[in-house]
Amino acid sequence: MRCTAPTVEKQCSSEFTKVVDCLGFASGKVAKPSDECCTYVKDIRSRNPICLCFIIEKTHEGQATLKQMGVQEAMLLLLPTACNMVGGITQAIIATFALKVREMSDIVETDSGVHIIMRTG
Repeated sequence: MRCTAPTVEKQCSSEFTKVVDCLGFASGKVAKPSDECCTYVKDIRSRNPICLCFIIEKTHEGQATLKQMGVQEAMLLLLPTACNMVGGITQAIIATFALKVREMSDIVETDSGVHIIMRTG
């Protein structure tokens, strides 16, 4: 799954500024995300779920701003569970980034059906 097409980058760049509400959890400094953080993430999931993937992918790639903020990919992958959001597109995103390149997932159920995901990059 690639989330970084130029249109996605432009569409989601404003979401980076909102990650501040999740910074304590995303950087591993607090054990539980704030209510504001969970509200933000749930809002993104309902409005524009590709941006969740985009933010995780940028963290995975070591994007400078996120790296300077101390955002950890592993903590972002825990965020949906910590905010009681498991299922749907969130589960597909978690499954994708938990895989190694060329590795295939188990069955992932989302709102749009049942999927098997293979990570290509």
